[in-house]
Amino acid sequence: MQICAHNPAGSAIKSNEYYFGRNAYIWGWATWRRAWNKMDMNMSVWPSLTFFSLIKEYGLFQGVFRKYYWNKGYNNLKTLSSWATRWNLGVFANRGLCISPKANMCKNIGVDEDGGTHYYKGYSDPYKNLDYGEVLNPLKHPKEVAISKEKLFVDKKDFKRLKWVGFKNKIK
Repeated sequence: MQICAHNPAGSAIKSNEYYFGRNAYIWGWATWRRAWNKMDMNMSVWPSLTFFSLIKEYGLFQGVFRKYYWNKGYNNLKTLSSWATRWNLGVFANRGLCISPKANMCKNIGVDEDGGTHYYKGYSDPYKNLDYGEVLNPLKHPKEVAISKEKLFVDKKDFKRLKWVGFKNKIK
């Protein structure tokens, strides 16, 4: 459903490969009209999704967090300013795939000590030291259009790290 330039595990890596995953990273990304048409700003699919489906897709730890995250978003739609919360739910609900390069190709330069969009002053950006990688040519395409086990590992590791950073920021 989308393609992006962000890969938290691809700092300073040179590669000609990319892979498919389920996490919709929103830095340096693009999508197609047919995918964006599945965007549901009201998150109307949320009540019909089961907790079991989240655990099956993401595992227990990430499934529990996503239930909390999407439930909180759904219950606060009037004040929810992030479209990314809705987009990630849409990708999951539609069993969408997201393409990421093995080499990181972007940085979010919109976060500094004064904060940024959806970031508060003093926010500790977990990606501030992420270096650019390099995509080499010719591209090597995956053998199949399916979620990569390597990408799942990268996403799980990054998810745990991000949640820990968020937790540490809340207990300061």
